[in-house]
Amino acid sequence: MMYLTAHSGSDQTPENSLAFANFFKDKKGIDVIEVDVRCNPQGELVLSHDALAKKEYVRLSELLLILEGTTIKLNCDLKEANLEPQVYQLAQKNNQWSQIYLSGNVALNYLKNWPEQLLINLENFVGRQGRSPMWDEDDACEKLEWLGQQGARVINLSHLFYTERLARKGNELELSFSLWTVDDLADIRRYQDQGIFNVTTRRAMEYLNQQEVFR
Repeated sequence: MMYLTAHSGSDQTPENSLAFANFFKDKKGIDVIEVDVRCNPQGELVLSHDALAKKEYVRLSELLLILEGTTIKLNCDLKEANLEPQVYQLAQKNNQWSQIYLSGNVALNYLKNWPEQLLINLENFVGRQGRSPMWDEDDACEKLEWLGQQGARVINLSHLFYTERLARKGNELELSFSLWTVDDLADIRRYQDQGIFNVTTRRAMEYLNQQEVFR
């Protein structure tokens, strides 16, 4: 079964907002919602993709309250280093840690404690081909094997970098893939048919509604 993740702002909801969480928290077929997490000068975890400005941001604690008592999971895309312990402590307050995935700026040493909950971003470890936006696929395959040796279970990467060669290598290593951000509905279906672990999209409800029509 593929997990379907609603990217922050999916289906025209406000990005990194309580309205986004409220909209998706009880939607059948939505397994995960994704938000961007940073730490403000007061030491609070807040939701923002970009560097913080002098304004108010939604606190992660507020969003967790909305999700309390639900079964939906939350992917915290960490935009800064060393936030893992804070997210863990905050989620543990209401016994919500089991609902959490961490991706983005995640340290590998946490794999020994939470291997199933870390979506390790392959792009963080792979070199580029000169000034090209594309990466070195030989290096990607080598790093994939290395990450497996470190205890990674789920590899997170842009679907644009997901190739047949990488898929074969991941299969050999018994690794799962989480792909972002897939906004072509046909591509989502194709990845679902391939048995991808997770797909993140900005068109989550649109995809589910389309699949309902096709049944």
